[in-house]
Amino acid sequence: MAKLEGQTIAASFDQVLIVDHADGISASLQAVESADTDGASSALKIATNKVEVIPASDDANAFEVSNAAGAPQLTVATDTPALTVGVDGTGADVIFYSGTAGDNFTWDASEEKLTITGTDGQTALDIADGNLVVADDVDIEGDIDVNGTANLDVVDIDGAVDMSSTLQVDGAITSSAGATITTADNLDTLSLISTDADDAIGANLRIYRNSGSPANADNLGTIDFEGRNNNSQDVVYAQIITQINDVADGVEDGIISLKAMVNGASTEGMRFSDGGIVFNELSNDIDFRVESDNATHALFVQGSDGFVGIGTASPTSKLHVVANVADDYAALIHNDGNDQNRNVLKLLGGYDDNIGNTVFLAFADGNGTEHAWIQGAVSAADGGLAISTTTDGAANFMVDENGNVGIGDSSPDAHLDVEDTAIDTTAGYTGIGNIHTKTAGASNASDLFYGLKSHITHNDTDGFFDEFVGADIRAVSTTTKASEESTNLRGLYLSATMDGNTDVGNIYGSYVFTNVDGGTVDTNVFGMNVDVDIESAAAITGETYGIRIGVDDDDNSGSTCMNLMLAAFSNVEHFIRGWETENRILFTTAGDGYWDGTGDNGVAADYAEYFESNGEVIPIGNSVTLVDGKIKQAEEGDTLLGVIRPHDGVALVGNSAWNKWQEKYLTDDYGTRIMEDYTLTKWSEEITFDEYIARGKDETGGAMSGRVKDEKVEGIKAKDAVLDVDGNELEPAVDAVPDTYFREHKYHSDRLPDGVTAPDDAEVIEIAKQRQKLNPDYDATKTYVPREERDEWHIVGLLGQIPITKGQPTGTWIKMKDVSDTVEMYFVK
Repeated sequence: MAKLEGQTIAASFDQVLIVDHADGISASLQAVESADTDGASSALKIATNKVEVIPASDDANAFEVSNAAGAPQLTVATDTPALTVGVDGTGADVIFYSGTAGDNFTWDASEEKLTITGTDGQTALDIADGNLVVADDVDIEGDIDVNGTANLDVVDIDGAVDMSSTLQVDGAITSSAGATITTADNLDTLSLISTDADDAIGANLRIYRNSGSPANADNLGTIDFEGRNNNSQDVVYAQIITQINDVADGVEDGIISLKAMVNGASTEGMRFSDGGIVFNELSNDIDFRVESDNATHALFVQGSDGFVGIGTASPTSKLHVVANVADDYAALIHNDGNDQNRNVLKLLGGYDDNIGNTVFLAFADGNGTEHAWIQGAVSAADGGLAISTTTDGAANFMVDENGNVGIGDSSPDAHLDVEDTAIDTTAGYTGIGNIHTKTAGASNASDLFYGLKSHITHNDTDGFFDEFVGADIRAVSTTTKASEESTNLRGLYLSATMDGNTDVGNIYGSYVFTNVDGGTVDTNVFGMNVDVDIESAAAITGETYGIRIGVDDDDNSGSTCMNLMLAAFSNVEHFIRGWETENRILFTTAGDGYWDGTGDNGVAADYAEYFESNGEVIPIGNSVTLVDGKIKQAEEGDTLLGVIRPHDGVALVGNSAWNKWQEKYLTDDYGTRIMEDYTLTKWSEEITFDEYIARGKDETGGAMSGRVKDEKVEGIKAKDAVLDVDGNELEPAVDAVPDTYFREHKYHSDRLPDGVTAPDDAEVIEIAKQRQKLNPDYDATKTYVPREERDEWHIVGLLGQIPITKGQPTGTWIKMKDVSDTVEMYFVK
């Protein structure tokens, strides 16, 4: 072996060493030896199978290839085995080529990425900036353990994938076989999460059956909820099944069914389809129950019979509502809204065209015993309603198909027919009790209050009548207990009572108003007609009265009290006419009295007349004589006229002029009244409410024989239109009309009050009767004082039995007796 010891080989040699040997380099060739060690310590060995660099000691740069500047480009470290290409911060490309043209492994230092290029120069793997890009398929035979995020476009995994963190898939995951996700704890096995911030669809799970020949009844997808039973068997305990119901374009229908295992059989509980949302579509014996926070059976449908319970677990009818609430209702049905004709409840029953006696509502106690019923009217084909409160089912209250109401009558023949033809009571009885008491409310004089209001109006031009009666009230007794006596039988009892601080204009115990505004009355007009008919079989021990008027006045205000007042206005002839088979007594409005019988005075016995004195006041009981038409105290020898009498001691008084000036009306020389024709002028005007209620009104209107009468015309309450169930108008709406008030004026046409002018449309009425002619000297402004109240006028007894003061001239009069020590009774003639 040749050795160079301390020798230098010139740098200019192109070939430092040439081994020219037929056998080539042997395996034990040592090219460079650091010392004479017989090959035991070599720096460089070159053999047929390898080139080996052996440093004398391990170093980070045991083998180094540098560039022309001496900067290391490739280093091999032996202290910590490593291969380094380039210098940190400067970079160098590394390329490894395969045996196939175009395939290589390249580290691009400037791009800072590792690229594996496959056939035809196509990039198969690209790693840059921490990202791994695989352009072709990845076939993994073993497990993949991903600690970070995996972003895979297409993954074909034959084995298991083990991820300890999140799998991030930006593209689609497609599997040609089933997939299983298994957890060993209680974590969410599968979560679908969307981070989209808009208002569109969020996380979305799509189950898609991509059939080339879709058909009705195709199953679209099933979600099974499966577990094991106690026999180590797999059991599907619940299912969500979806199905195509109709595949026709434009009218597609789908079905979703919810099933659960019930008593060992998979049973459908709810179905969504074109038929709606149906519970128990397949008619299984399944109960439906809704529970609230305080009721286990807030809503319950009993599967065995379809009975529905609210508040009960055992309904006994189609709808059974049970509640345990105090001072409240078990059920409330409310058709909410703020308009008219909102129907609330409709009950159907009976025949197709007749409800018969179907019970629509029954009222029972807590034990279920029925006590009252609302049912159909038995004979009413077109409707009708009956309310019964007796066990025999009799209709205590009845409304028939014509709107007639019967109380105690199942076939009412009146709008309101109240009957009780079998009263069985040992106490009192009231057929109709109508009692009302106003205790509050700021009402005023415009408000009317009626205990009972009954109006009937005939407004039919095609009809007429026999009797048209506003009220027919009768009290009939046909038999009583023979051994006992009853007290009173009253056909009509009317009473008006006031007390306390009540303040009214007038009070009427009975007010009868007969108003004839038009038409024809062929016989008579009666303000009131009282007929008393007593048959011969009756036994009357007292008197019989057609009308009895009794007045008991304890008032101390000094007002005038009258038992009977007769007021005659225009066109009235008689105040009183007594009739049996013909006229027996008659008093006219002119003041005339006629009667066929005897006028009987039970106390006084003389006839007297008023005479005027010269102003002298002559005492009662004194005799008077007549001088120049006036009376004076009589003296012996005078021609006696009569005796001064007290007003209340005379049987009949003439010439009294008791209520008006004696010459107010004209007469002829013999005292016959002078009469004249006249007309009445009448009109009405609207007045205010305050004028209507004012008190102290002059009913004459301020004119002689005038007549003023106020009247209220009741308005109309607003009424909504009446609609049928389909919204068709049966009756139109009516607007409210307020009350109005009118004053009727009626005067003799030539005696209108001062300052009053009749309107142009006033009615002028021709009067068939005449009136007394007024004296033109009459002064209506003067107040008339009756003769009874004037000192110069005296009542003089002219004929009859008259008491006379003793010592008075008596002339030819006949003494009858002494009345007292100072008075004697004479017959004066």
